[in-house]
Amino acid sequence: MILVESHPEIFVERQVSLIKRIVGSRRVVAAVSGGIDSAVAAYLSWLSVPDNLDIIFLDTGFMRQNESDEVRSLFASMGIEIDVVDAKERFYEKTFGLSDAEKKRIAYREVFYNVLADEVKNRGATFLVQGTIAPDWIETMGGIKTQHNVLYQIGLRPEERYGYTVLEPLANLYKSQVRSLAKYLGLPERLVKRQPFPGPGLLIRCVGDCNLEKLEVTRLVTKIIEDNFRGHGFSQFFGVTLSKAVEVKNITNNRYINRIINFDERFNGSKLFTFVEKSTGVKGDSRVYGEIYAISHDDIDLIVEKRSLLVSELMSVMPSASRLIAHISDGSDMGKYSVVVRAVVTEDFMTADVPTIHSSELKRIGEEIIKKDSRVAGVYYDLTSKPPATIEYE
Repeated sequence: MILVESHPEIFVERQVSLIKRIVGSRRVVAAVSGGIDSAVAAYLSWLSVPDNLDIIFLDTGFMRQNESDEVRSLFASMGIEIDVVDAKERFYEKTFGLSDAEKKRIAYREVFYNVLADEVKNRGATFLVQGTIAPDWIETMGGIKTQHNVLYQIGLRPEERYGYTVLEPLANLYKSQVRSLAKYLGLPERLVKRQPFPGPGLLIRCVGDCNLEKLEVTRLVTKIIEDNFRGHGFSQFFGVTLSKAVEVKNITNNRYINRIINFDERFNGSKLFTFVEKSTGVKGDSRVYGEIYAISHDDIDLIVEKRSLLVSELMSVMPSASRLIAHISDGSDMGKYSVVVRAVVTEDFMTADVPTIHSSELKRIGEEIIKKDSRVAGVYYDLTSKPPATIEYE
């Protein structure tokens, strides 16, 4: 196996040669999302068959603010023109109203590949290039979650289903290897360092049922979080939207609170909250959908410092739980939504830790969110590593 970090030139030479041999004189469409994986896959295709290639960006309606312009600008800086395809209404029609995380991902995948099928056909192409990497198919085949860009590995034949052959030049690489490859290829630094963005985008950050209003809140919150955390060195950081929190008042809650007080009496006065939606988690090597709980206490720094203990004890007392978040700020009494600040540090995205962020910074971000959107009832910080949670909520 080629060590991409030490011999990127060999990997590039082999992939370019392979793409040329497979494609021949036929046309290719490369789909880019704005992330590093699809960008590198598209760039390898451009090096291989530049005269037979169309690069397209699907505007699904679940993109971050100004995403289409940003992606177009990134590729223009490399001397490559891309086409932006507006497919928002097709995605909204098939995904709005679905609350189950797996059904949302599957519905998104079907629309995604059907839109691409139209584009491939209209452009007279035979092949589709996409930026699938190893964690995508490992998590899908392992039952953790269905990644939208995994087909062959789960027995779906795109030739029969959609009318084109999929090429995946990065399918055996991990994120760190893709970044090394991007640096070797001379891709823009802002692309090399760009944080990952899931294929279904903000659809899976509107946890549960997604609609235009919830999507709008999520897009605003993600913009605020990205603006505040850019340059901090975190691997990924974004916003999530949930329903309004409800306090848990029962014997299970008391048992959890009593246990953590026994470990440290400074936890006295803590309260526990829950939400309508569930979140994807990992137990063993399997996916679970578990309850999301929020802990509230005056000393946010204590909660963040002791997050591993708090998460561990929650999972022990409430085996159905998948995630613990910390209350940061209260918003409008009339607010409909809770929003969560999610940040992780990781090397390979197979496991991930939660960074320690001081309460003053968390409160400042919370206040900015609440000030800009009165629909927000509360702001929280996710305390849960991967495992037992996944990085994304769905």
